[in-house]
Amino acid sequence: MRRTTCLNTVVIGDAPSISRFAASALAILLTIVISACAGGSPSARLPASSANQDGALLTMHAKTSPCNAGCSSLSPLRSMWVWTKPDNQTLINFAVARGVSEIFYFVTSNVNRPGTENSRVADLKGRAATAGIKLDALNGDPSWADNGTGTAEAIIWESNAMGTGFFSGAHFDIEPNPPVGTPRCNSSEANNFALALSAIHANSVSRGWHMEEDVQFGDSGCTSVLSYPTLTDAIIANSDEITVMSYRNVAGGGNGMWDIGQDALARAHIAGKSARLGAETNNVSPPNITFYGHSLSSMSNVLSQVDALAWGSPSAASYQGIAIEDYAGYSKL
Repeated sequence: MRRTTCLNTVVIGDAPSISRFAASALAILLTIVISACAGGSPSARLPASSANQDGALLTMHAKTSPCNAGCSSLSPLRSMWVWTKPDNQTLINFAVARGVSEIFYFVTSNVNRPGTENSRVADLKGRAATAGIKLDALNGDPSWADNGTGTAEAIIWESNAMGTGFFSGAHFDIEPNPPVGTPRCNSSEANNFALALSAIHANSVSRGWHMEEDVQFGDSGCTSVLSYPTLTDAIIANSDEITVMSYRNVAGGGNGMWDIGQDALARAHIAGKSARLGAETNNVSPPNITFYGHSLSSMSNVLSQVDALAWGSPSAASYQGIAIEDYAGYSKL
C-alpha cells in the first residue's frame, strides 16, 4: 500500500541505554500519539458489527488509518481501469508517473491459452511486479448478472484469468442493463444479480482468489434484495472489495464524488470490507460526471479533497483511495 501512516518505524536506540523510567515514559507517549492519530482507540471508531470480525478490520485500522490530526505525510492510493492494449512499458511508466499502484487490466477468457494475449499479459505482469504495481484481471458484461448461463461464463472467465497466475485478483465490472438501482428497482433483476455475485464469489473463495466488484452509487436505492437491506449491501457481502462509481468532477457541494460515494463506503466499512471511490476521465455526458476537458492539476486537487474527506470520516479504515476510469481518458489529461 502506498499510504503513509502516522507510525511506520520507531527507532528508540539500544535498550540498555534507556532507563526503565525513560522507556516507560516513552511507551506512554507513544500510546497517546497513536490514540490521537487514530482518533481515539481503534475499536471506538468501528461499528459494533465489524469491530470484532477476527480482529481483521481492527488491525487494519490500527496500522493504516490516517490521522485526523498531527500527521502530515499521507500518500493517496490510486488505481486505474485499463480497457485497451497500450504498450506495456508505456503503461507502466504512466502508472508510476501518476502514482497508480494497482491496475485493473482487461483480459478475455482466452488469456490462459498460448498466444498473443497470454504473452502480452505475461510480459506486463513482469513489468508491473518490477515497478511494485498490483495487476488485477478485469472484465464484465451485463449478461453475467442473469444467475444463469451468463453467470457461468463469468465464472469460466475468472477461472481462466486467475489460473494463469498473472493476477492478484479478479475485478468485475458487471452492470445490469438497465441499471437495477436507479431510477427504478426491478426486484427480479436485483435478486438475480445478487445470486449471480454469490455464485461468482463462492468460486473465488473456494479457490482462494480475491474478487472485486464495481458498484453504482445508486444501488442502495434498491431495497430488500434477498436478505439484504439494499442491493449495495448484497454486492458488498458477495465480494471482497468494491469500487464505487462516484463519477463527479467536484468533491462536495451536495452532488460531488464524496456526497454520492460515502454511503457505499460506509456500508463496506460496517461489513468489514474495503472500498474505493471512482473518477471518470472520458468524454461522456453529462459533463459534471467527468474530468474530461479539465486540467490534470484541477483533477488532482479535487481527488485530494475527496481523500481528505474520506480519511477524516468514520469509514477511513476501509477507504482504499480512488480508481480512475480509465487509462485512455486519464492519459490525455
